[in-house]
Amino acid sequence: MYSCGYAVKDLNGDGVEELVLLNNEYHVIAVFSYADGKPILLGNYKSRDRCWIDGEGLLHENGSSGADFSTNAIYKIVDGGRELELIAEFGTNGHEWVGDVAYTKYYKSVDGEKVDISEEEWSDLH
Repeated sequence: MYSCGYAVKDLNGDGVEELVLLNNEYHVIAVFSYADGKPILLGNYKSRDRCWIDGEGLLHENGSSGADFSTNAIYKIVDGGRELELIAEFGTNGHEWVGDVAYTKYYKSVDGEKVDISEEEWSDLH
């Protein structure tokens, strides 16, 4: 049987409570805010896309489009609860073959562009 729950909390300290929908494993399904007299969907997450919220109210999204590609992003709620602002993005970006060995390629986003980084730098971002 599938069940879900919810939490209501002011995640960004602006005086407006957000509604967080959770599945039976406490994974975030969706986050709603309220602005201009109506609810606003800030994010929704499927089985391959996960979200968790840290103690500072930042949304951490993890997604995958297969074994070779993954994305991790951190967002904060801004503009009176109307939208999410990207703080950081990093992930894996396929493989580079050297002979018969495949090495994972890592990246972080800098000014909207993917920049290659080392595995150590990627690990530090976690």
